[in-house]
Amino acid sequence: MKKTLALLALSAASAGAFAQFGTATSIWAGQVGQKATVPNSNPTESVTAYSNVTNFTGYGLAWGAADIGTAGIPSTWMDADDLTVLGSEAGRDVMGFTFSSVNFNSTDSTASPTVAFWDGSSGAPGTLLGAVRFVPLTLSAGFVNLWSYDSATPLFTIPTSGKVYMGVSWDDFSDVAATGISTADLGNLGQGLFDPPTVGSSPDSFFSSDNFGSNLVDNPAGATDYNFNGTPIANFGDELRTADPVPEPASLAVIGLGLAGLAARKRRKA
Repeated sequence: MKKTLALLALSAASAGAFAQFGTATSIWAGQVGQKATVPNSNPTESVTAYSNVTNFTGYGLAWGAADIGTAGIPSTWMDADDLTVLGSEAGRDVMGFTFSSVNFNSTDSTASPTVAFWDGSSGAPGTLLGAVRFVPLTLSAGFVNLWSYDSATPLFTIPTSGKVYMGVSWDDFSDVAATGISTADLGNLGQGLFDPPTVGSSPDSFFSSDNFGSNLVDNPAGATDYNFNGTPIANFGDELRTADPVPEPASLAVIGLGLAGLAARKRRKA
């Protein structure tokens, strides 16, 4: 039986061993309650393996609760969407991604997001594939934002099943340099809801864990069957990008022959 959530109120956290720190770039902002179509969702020339950042439903999700995690850092719940990438992208390295935020506070808020990825082959978050903790972001009150991040090195490899759980949580960065956000305000931060995906697919459900500060592990505790009874569809604003494929040797040979032919034509004309 599906767990039905009260809308607009509900997020998650993790603090511990992070794969790396990152700086996210805001690429779009829209007001809560106003549906929108987002143009140019892919900010780079990389290949899109999964994309659900075009059709903003007007909704967002924040649990309205945060707590002190096991690392002593105030943090939110971790909510993770189950993504199925474009078939040809399974087994490829992820080089960048986009995630969303929502701020239900009455004033702008500053907090640090952690974005984590798990193997979703079993139908639940399994092996932790990677995670990026970001320097604090300032979120405008009443807005959903899309944030982009690209790495010079692979972040993780998409499982051959093509299934990945992508989760976001928020903390106050107090283990580095506290942002000053209160625990109450932290609980009003979460993710924007988008649907339908334009590349790949995602069912109408997501994983959620209230295991504050202990989510960056294999098989994190939580449940996979949260949704909103179809209004809206329970999909977050997520995108995964892979590197441009390297041509196979045979393709390289064809390219080489084409260049040689072009050079020969130029010589004859000369």
